[in-house]
Amino acid sequence: MRFPLLAKKDSDGPQVRLGRRKVLGGIGASGLVAAAGVFAGATPAAADSDNCCNLANKPGSANFTTMTYCRAHMSYLWGCAMSGTLHCSCCETAGNAKSSFECQYN
Repeated sequence: MRFPLLAKKDSDGPQVRLGRRKVLGGIGASGLVAAAGVFAGATPAAADSDNCCNLANKPGSANFTTMTYCRAHMSYLWGCAMSGTLHCSCCETAGNAKSSFECQYN
């Protein structure tokens, strides 16, 4: 693939040519900055009342239910890990009406 050389005329000097490495280097740097912006705002998994699940209904609330009920009526089921050995199963019913989770060490 051949990239055209982009020319930029400086008012005090000769033309500056931008080659493939500068163009691709700029694209790569822009991509890294964009990725950092997206992922820097992500909420880290924190050990709270629902471990790493971040449920709509926390344990102790009226809409927290058993895992058996939640799995029977689930809309979402996912997993997360608190460490290399603690893994949790997370569940929410339709419209986040009910929530549940269970964790185990492996």
